[in-house]
Amino acid sequence: MKKIMISMFVGFLILASVKAADVKLIWGASPSAGVTNYIVYANTNTIVSTNYYLSSIKIEVGTNLTTRVSGLTPGMWWFTVTCIADDVESDISNVITGNVPNKPGNVLKIK
Repeated sequence: MKKIMISMFVGFLILASVKAADVKLIWGASPSAGVTNYIVYANTNTIVSTNYYLSSIKIEVGTNLTTRVSGLTPGMWWFTVTCIADDVESDISNVITGNVPNKPGNVLKIK
């Protein structure tokens, strides 16, 4: 089945914060009418327009313009967003990266 590409796009995507295994993403709304869902893709390899659907994480967030991606392993992550309108998925937004840090070792709890 051939994927139909339309001129819908998601506004800019920014990385709002990175904590150990937790990333907050914020993006601008698509100017297209009838958007029913945004989908966030995250992967530990580069995301481009021809492989985003192979991403290890896919989160449907409805019409929200922000989400947290939790449970990420340490290392570099790539993120992008698409939107759905009239049952058609848009092109991907800009792709951003974020480095999820390792948990610090030898941390002692002091009472």
